[in-house]
Amino acid sequence: MMANAIPGAMDAIARLNEAGLPMRFVSNTSRSNKKSILKQLGRRGFFVVCATNISPQRK
Repeated sequence: MMANAIPGAMDAIARLNEAGLPMRFVSNTSRSNKKSILKQLGRRGFFVVCATNISPQRK
């Protein structure tokens, strides 16, 4: 489950979006899979596109 947003974070992201600035969010969590994280972000009002999925190579 996703933690609550840092106070002011959603407003800051909205201002960046209104200014037309591109944003990227990066995560290295292994607690949730990509599909679960994207759904949670969507419920919070983000329009999210997963461009790549880079995983470390196993040795």
